[in-house]
Amino acid sequence: MPQWLQQAVSAGQSFEHFAINQLSENARGERHRIDRSQDPFAGSRLATAQPDSNGQY
Repeated sequence: MPQWLQQAVSAGQSFEHFAINQLSENARGERHRIDRSQDPFAGSRLATAQPDSNGQY
């Protein structure tokens, strides 16, 4: 069991809260088109940030 799940359960969260009933859209390969026409960060440094080797921005 992952540590985050163990901590959540020991803090009182039910294990069933994290249960997945069906495959997510990403797992099925479906993708929805994202409307970025109203994105206030488009073209900014924030929009083009890439994580480093540790996954941090």
